[in-house]
Amino acid sequence: WSSDVCSSDLHAAALLRLVQKEKIRVLTQLDRGSQWDFMTAIGSDPKFEAANIGFRFPDLPNSASANILDFVDPSAPPDFFLAKLVEWHLQPPNLRALQCPLFGHTADYDIHIQAVRPWLDAFDELIVTDRSEWEDVKKITGGAVSSFPKAFGLPGNLPDIPKSARQIDVFLSGTALHPYHPDKARLLHETLDESRLQALFMNGFALPRQYYEMRSEEHTSELQSH
Repeated sequence: WSSDVCSSDLHAAALLRLVQKEKIRVLTQLDRGSQWDFMTAIGSDPKFEAANIGFRFPDLPNSASANILDFVDPSAPPDFFLAKLVEWHLQPPNLRALQCPLFGHTADYDIHIQAVRPWLDAFDELIVTDRSEWEDVKKITGGAVSSFPKAFGLPGNLPDIPKSARQIDVFLSGTALHPYHPDKARLLHETLDESRLQALFMNGFALPRQYYEMRSEEHTSELQSH
């Protein structure tokens, strides 16, 4: 018990030092330009200074054999590293050489798990979005796992909400019909069996702007007519 208290005190002191810093420097691997564009939000918060490793301007250019230390300024090292989602990014092979806490968010950990699984242990703490994911990830990694429902956000430039009545009750897109997602297939058939619902399914994906616009009354009518 006393060792747990001591550990908690150390973590609390480290957190206090971080919060009291004038600027928190973060090295990240985050998706840029999607419907959960965290880079824009981070850039608007003067407390944080984030450098993102990726493949889109103005990211620090990534590569298959990147050296994590090439992305670090020794005179201003990062306070922590964050990858979201772990399975969506190409982590530098020597990620553990980074001398700061490593945080990774995972949700599609079960996709190509043979490739993803070794990377999960590279992080000091993994973040998931709910209890079911916590139970899964806790079984396959020896490190700390936390759940944080707000890991997925929304951009600040969403189109206006349509004012007119919608012609559909349920809209579902993505891999709705695929052997890898039997849960979605069951949901699709259960919804279609409910005769009181006007449902629209798109077995595939759209770009973020098209996705938002598609759910307006005008675009819904166009989809149904096809």
